[in-house]
Amino acid sequence: MDSVIITGKSRPDTDLLIKLAKKMKFDIQVISDEAKEDLGLLKIMNEARKTPFISLDEVKSNLK
Repeated sequence: MDSVIITGKSRPDTDLLIKLAKKMKFDIQVISDEAKEDLGLLKIMNEARKTPFISLDEVKSNLK
């Protein structure tokens, strides 16, 4: 099943969204800013795994 992440602009807005989601019987998980950063880093690391390895010599030659 798909998930949606919504970031509220204020605490009352976020509370309203949570209340609505509960009323609609959605599963809710509140995540911290640190957890959001971790998810972003994980996404970047997974994308980086798919790129080819570049040697240090190649990087140095491109910096000249």
